Amino acid sequence: MGLTQRSISEVKLNDNAYRFIIVSDTHSTLHVKISNLINENTYVIHSGDIGNIDILNNLKSIAKGVFAVNGNNDIHANLPKIYSIATKFGKIIVEHGDVHSSLDYHGSLRASYPGANFIIYGHTHKHVSDMTTIPYIINPGSSASGDTWTNGGSSCAILELSEANGISVEIKKFSAK
Repeated sequence: MGLTQRSISEVKLNDNAYRFIIVSDTHSTLHVKISNLINENTYVIHSGDIGNIDILNNLKSIAKGVFAVNGNNDIHANLPKIYSIATKFGKIIVEHGDVHSSLDYHGSLRASYPGANFIIYGHTHKHVSDMTTIPYIINPGSSASGDTWTNGGSSCAILELSEANGISVEIKKFSAK
């Protein structure tokens, strides 16, 4: 499927520093310890398979901003398939990732968005921080509660961008218990 056939939402942020809590594959439940990381100073990126839309509504009530895309299990009419977030530190592309080759996700993603600085995707339920080549690639893994979707524990990623500290990516993993 070509990019022209997929809905893309674009936004420009003008902050001097950013803290993004990145989640994916919540499948209608978000781990409480991940929710506790979110506050009025953080942005949330959800890279699809949201499930119940109340997940996003709850995040919007506490976060500075929420950017979410539909996953292959979502049918939320008001969400795009791709989000492009422009920052003074470069462009962040968000998509679910299900349309890319499982043999080389990162090669396929990089080829699709060569002008991006960061590509965030989900779908695989495996957390990844690939900072070897620009665009950098982040997959937060599954942020759902419990063990069913999470490969033994929920996870998220924290992306921080600032002039003073540069780029920081941290993967956080939480047990189901």
